[in-house]
Amino acid sequence: MHQHAHHVHRTDQEVTIRVSGLHCTNCALSLEKHLLRLGAHAPSVDFASGRTRFTLHNSDALHDVVDSIERLGFSVHDLSRPLRSHHQHILTIKAAIAAILTAPLLVAMCLPSSPLHDPTLQFYLATPVFIIGILHFGASAIRSIR
Repeated sequence: MHQHAHHVHRTDQEVTIRVSGLHCTNCALSLEKHLLRLGAHAPSVDFASGRTRFTLHNSDALHDVVDSIERLGFSVHDLSRPLRSHHQHILTIKAAIAAILTAPLLVAMCLPSSPLHDPTLQFYLATPVFIIGILHFGASAIRSIR
């Protein structure tokens, strides 16, 4: 007797999207865990570029996956759009401001005496850098805590 093998044909879909709003590697890991919970296979998230890859066994679920990523507070983009996003532009400006304000503090460490040693001046230089850091990482920290 000859038995026929029955093959179950799945419609696996490899998905590559760009997610903006990722602030750190912890955001990327949280997104990978979220995708696994949604049934995605082998998720890979690069927080620097936002490039997110995963495989779905049910290609019809892609719309729901994108919706749930956006409910987490991230934005999903098609890779066909330019990679230089508004988010990256703002991040560059924040980094430049922080670097400009931090430079005098680093210079002061190398000088035996300088007006830069004044604690009040150091406070005014360091506070905006601290606020930029809190605003940048605060949202992802609160999401992680939840």
